[in-house]
Amino acid sequence: MLCCTVWPLWGFLTAAIAWVSLHFTRRNLVKIVGVYTQPGYFYWLKVVAFYLLMKLRKYKDGRDSSKTRDHTKEELYNAGHGTKSKSTVEEMDKIQPLSEHFQAIDAIYFNGANDKGFQIISGMARRPHGVINGFIIFRVPEIGTLVTPKFPDTFLFGGSDEFYGAEGIRYEPVVPMKHWKLSYEGNLKLHGKEDDSKLYKVNLKAEWKSTLPYFDFDCMIPPWTMARAIAKETWSREYFQMLQAAHQTHYEQHGNLVGEIEVDGSKYKFNIPSMRDHSYAVKRDWKLLHRYMFHMFNLEDGRRFDIGIVSQPVTASQLELGYMYESDGSMYALESVDPPLYVYGENGVPPTDYSVHVKATNGKEYVVEVQVLETQEFFIGWEWEARIVERRCKFTVNGVEGYGISECHYRNTTGRPEKYSKADPDWVKTVKTI
Repeated sequence: MLCCTVWPLWGFLTAAIAWVSLHFTRRNLVKIVGVYTQPGYFYWLKVVAFYLLMKLRKYKDGRDSSKTRDHTKEELYNAGHGTKSKSTVEEMDKIQPLSEHFQAIDAIYFNGANDKGFQIISGMARRPHGVINGFIIFRVPEIGTLVTPKFPDTFLFGGSDEFYGAEGIRYEPVVPMKHWKLSYEGNLKLHGKEDDSKLYKVNLKAEWKSTLPYFDFDCMIPPWTMARAIAKETWSREYFQMLQAAHQTHYEQHGNLVGEIEVDGSKYKFNIPSMRDHSYAVKRDWKLLHRYMFHMFNLEDGRRFDIGIVSQPVTASQLELGYMYESDGSMYALESVDPPLYVYGENGVPPTDYSVHVKATNGKEYVVEVQVLETQEFFIGWEWEARIVERRCKFTVNGVEGYGISECHYRNTTGRPEKYSKADPDWVKTVKTI
């Protein structure tokens, strides 16, 4: 009987959303610095409409969890906004097939820092033709911060369908949502030196393990939080088409990275509280993003946080995101992140001493003080369209200290220098890349 009442309501609400979007929200809304859309006259009506839509999508997903959602085909990839991309963790936490799109994506990322001065930041994004957008940033207190030889360029070639990485890097899942293996054998260079020609022979072996729950951004962002972001934008048929076309499945999980790194014959053991993520979709177009700022860290009392704001104007010019773990491992989504993104670093220079206020679904509010200790910067894409600023930070939350990473993204338009592109394989000139 319930389904007989829900489906007419579903149809009515869908029609209502379309009617509101086409008749009342096409007006030019106010945008701060020409990017960040501010609430319009019908803002709260749109918030309620999209909130109900998300709740209904989540309800429908729960009743039909076995439905096929193929992330390699846009017409079958109806994930996000309350709907999961896959039915099981075994289907999610593995090497994913790439779509046929020239911007196809299957990407993983690890980061972390501890109170002893160790740091790791490493991403491996599988793209078509065996291309990897990949890098390693590893800090050994006795040596300094080591980075991959091509840094700040991030193109690696010779990737595989059997693991993440290339050119000596190999990352692979062992047990879904519980265990990964990371290894690298090759050279790294010291970051921050004018003459970075000296290479260090490195052998890295580590295991990432976790017993903590994962956070699936497809279906775990609080509906009211998502609705507040979407309702600010100008609605149209084209807008909702882009909302689906630009979507990427993304989930994250905290754990610990334990291992050993050997540098020119000297060995260093480490145990780093760490966050990892995994993204996959039909495509990833870095040019759609304006900015983002994330903070991922572990406190000395065992609590862990992931706090972010993303500006992708074609879908949401300001989306507040995140979650936190209590000391007992229980996980809670974040409902709000303040201040707005445009308050900090809109000029391209991220702040180095500031604070963030967040509210979680456990009913608690947290003031997060951030002190940046060290920064690295690199670029992603055939046109270097993404500029990434990674920062090792000290965090203080209501008096409790901890360490972790802040990552900032800026849209970049300088282009990829010829000194890097001229070293690409000859076949690159024969395939579609942009």
